[in-house]
Amino acid sequence: VEHIDLRVPRFPNADVDLRKLRAWTHSLVSLSLTTFGFKSLAVPAKGKYLSRLIKLDLEHVDLDRAVAGGSEEEGFAKLSRLVSMARLEELRLSSVRLHARSCAELARLLPASLAALDLSRNQIGDKGIELLAPSLNALTRLTRLNVSGNELQDEGFAKVVASVHAGLRALDASQNDVGKVSQAALPRLTKLTSLSLAENGLGGAEVEGLLGALAGCDELAALDLSSNVLETSVVASSLRCIQQHASLRFFNGMPVTSRSGHYD
Repeated sequence: VEHIDLRVPRFPNADVDLRKLRAWTHSLVSLSLTTFGFKSLAVPAKGKYLSRLIKLDLEHVDLDRAVAGGSEEEGFAKLSRLVSMARLEELRLSSVRLHARSCAELARLLPASLAALDLSRNQIGDKGIELLAPSLNALTRLTRLNVSGNELQDEGFAKVVASVHAGLRALDASQNDVGKVSQAALPRLTKLTSLSLAENGLGGAEVEGLLGALAGCDELAALDLSSNVLETSVVASSLRCIQQHASLRFFNGMPVTSRSGHYD
């Protein structure tokens, strides 16, 4: 068994004990849980029951309610035990009600082995990113980061860009409130292949500055700036910049079909 999905409450009156599933968990590489599954999962304090686990998906798990008594601290303690047993490469914590205060707990449990981290649709904010920054900096294998829908503003986004490892390949910071883009820090992310700043309220001057800052990102293949405040003149300027960016294949989700600025 390589994947166990406990997102459906099949056993509403029974706990799921990792020790009882040992015959399965020794080969488990992927585990998906929601609040019920996380709550019903009994995680021993010691033992390597998930030594091959590389992907953990906790989307929509409410850590406040995911343990008996409804303690967020106990929820993080349980999550920490899960993470310590595994060699996670991908962790999905989308829509788990993370907020600024909980980021200190989260920062302590992020494993150095992570290659992909999804923190989308929470309430982390700039203060939460400040607490996460040292841990993000330590994730030297991280190639994909999603912080979309987290109430980030200019300072928070700048902190993300300055903190992540320079080898980051994909960054999604859409659906935030980034009015200005850190042009000083972006050029260090030379390995970026995908960047989304859709739905951020970026204006024309900010977009033009952003495109200039990305000039050194020679591997950038997808750039999404859709649903921002772009004047016609800025769009025209963007097209000229795109013509000079030989690696770019998708702009705002549309294929770049030629270097003449025409799109499908």
